[in-house]
This record gives sequence, C-alpha cells and structure tokens, in this order.
Amino acid sequence: MRAGSLILVVVLVLASASTQAAPAQATTETEQQGRRLFQRAEAHFRAGLFAEALGEYQAGYEMVALPGFLINIAQCQRRLGDLKQARATYKKFVMVAPDSKFVPEVEKLIGELDGLI
Repeated sequence: MRAGSLILVVVLVLASASTQAAPAQATTETEQQGRRLFQRAEAHFRAGLFAEALGEYQAGYEMVALPGFLINIAQCQRRLGDLKQARATYKKFVMVAPDSKFVPEVEKLIGELDGLI
C-alpha cells in the first residue's frame, strides 16, 4: 500500500463522517479540529517529516477516533523504524474496523512486518 493511498483513507473517512452527521451542528468544533490536524499531518507526511505527522495523526485520532487515522499512524511508525508499534497499530485498525475494505491490504502489511521483526 503506497503512502498516498494510506493518506487517502483518512480523507475518505473524514468526508464520510461529515456526511453521516444529522444536523448541520453535528459537524462539531472537535471534528473540524480533527480535520485541521489531519491536514497538518498530511503536509508533514508528504514532506517526509514522519515524527511530526505521527503526532498530528495521533492527536486527530484522540479527537475524532476514526479508524482511518490508525493506518496513517502505523505508516508513520513504520517509516520511523518502530516496526513493532506499527504492527500493533495496524492490528488495532483490523480490530476496530474489521469490515473495512482496507483490511486485506493492512493484513498484508502486518505480514510484511512479521517478516521484518
């Protein structure tokens, strides 16, 4: 799975979260702040600043616990060489979003990490 497609996961998840919201007020300040954190994380990730991106993705996940953030968090951890933590985060994604269309790709990444750890 390429980094670009991993980032796209969260974009799609955040977009669908806002369309599922009932009244206009359901797009809360918390969700808006989560989007801003994601945008900053994306910029850091694309610039190769993985530690900074990781912090922003983690903060975004704490605000708006959307499973797609976990893929991006794991991707940053992997890029930073923290393979065990990346594996654990990928596994968490599979646990919290077992029906996601991204599960097969994430399980493949878990298998790759198993071979490296």
